[in-house]
Amino acid sequence: MSLSPQTPTPLPKVPLFVLSIVIFSEPLTSTILFPFVYFMVRDFHITESEDEIGFFCGLIASSFFFAQFCTSIFWGFMSDRYGRRPILLIGLCGTAIACTSFGLSKSLPWAIISRSMCGLLNGNVGVAKSMLGEIADKSNQSQAFGVFGFAWGIGMIVGPVLGGYLADPAKNFPEIFGELQFFIEYPYFLPCFVAAIGSLIGFIIGYFFLEETNRRAKTHTHDLMQNNASYTQQPMQVVVIQSGTGLPPVSITTIIAYAMLALHSIVFEEVYTLFAVTPLRSHGLGWSAIQLSGSLASMGLAQLVLQFIIYPQFERRFSAVSIFQFGQLIYGCAYIVFPLIRAFAVDENDGPTAGQTPRVRYLILVALTIKYTCSVFSYTSVMVMVS
Repeated sequence: MSLSPQTPTPLPKVPLFVLSIVIFSEPLTSTILFPFVYFMVRDFHITESEDEIGFFCGLIASSFFFAQFCTSIFWGFMSDRYGRRPILLIGLCGTAIACTSFGLSKSLPWAIISRSMCGLLNGNVGVAKSMLGEIADKSNQSQAFGVFGFAWGIGMIVGPVLGGYLADPAKNFPEIFGELQFFIEYPYFLPCFVAAIGSLIGFIIGYFFLEETNRRAKTHTHDLMQNNASYTQQPMQVVVIQSGTGLPPVSITTIIAYAMLALHSIVFEEVYTLFAVTPLRSHGLGWSAIQLSGSLASMGLAQLVLQFIIYPQFERRFSAVSIFQFGQLIYGCAYIVFPLIRAFAVDENDGPTAGQTPRVRYLILVALTIKYTCSVFSYTSVMVMVS
């Protein structure tokens, strides 16, 4: 008896769990630097102007995403030809090495090169989404991508939290690291090393438990092994490529919408962290890296509720397109709130702690909750649309 359209097909638990670990490690390594990159650039002594530090922070952060943009199509092609599994493993291994190297940065060029290498060697975002789409069908796509969104979102939160709490351990935890010269010389190595361990764990789990989902790649590999002694003139019955076909307009529109979502969302993640730790005299909140991490950690529980309780209620009543449009509309409101908090809630006469008063923290948490609601609604919906 076939399942009714309303009954979702059960998702394969082991592949989904393994893939979630792989997905989690991706934003973990890409966001680990956000809380401390301002202080890292300041320690490079490139400029004495606090207003210029943000520019160099942007160079470091954007180098990762630019390098990933340049190689994403290549890694997608390679995963189509040789399989999703080996490309994911290469990405995890490359990320672990490059992230460790970034923790050893003592200059701006080293930091940019190591972050660029991390992006160049990592095509896991698109490949993981393709793999997730291959283990799901139309009846359970929203559930599968809901898990994806949750794993990605938790990584986006845990990364900055670890970056804030583990940066400069010799100063923040003197009883443990205060006498270790290595951590005094390289104050930002520990969070990067922990993030690299996360990628390494993902590599080990993926190596032993992740199975290939690209049937075309498996068939191609099997045919190569069968015919390695001689060349056959028989056409391979693997993929039929029709000339003159292309992406339909709806696919192009969805891809553009996804690109715009990623653009403004990543820009916000970068700007918010700089806004929080920038001193009051330079129009920031003057928070420490640990205080910034605390604001993001509080969003973990909120995202859990949003992803698995609130979003399914909307998904049962509205289409993915409608939910995506709603999320984009509210995004604008969320972005406007943050500068308003700085303008109306921070009293410069309060002194150095003006940005740390309870009213500021509460308003920031409210604004972050609105933002992460939009993030859950938008990313989950657009991934269903793309699939």
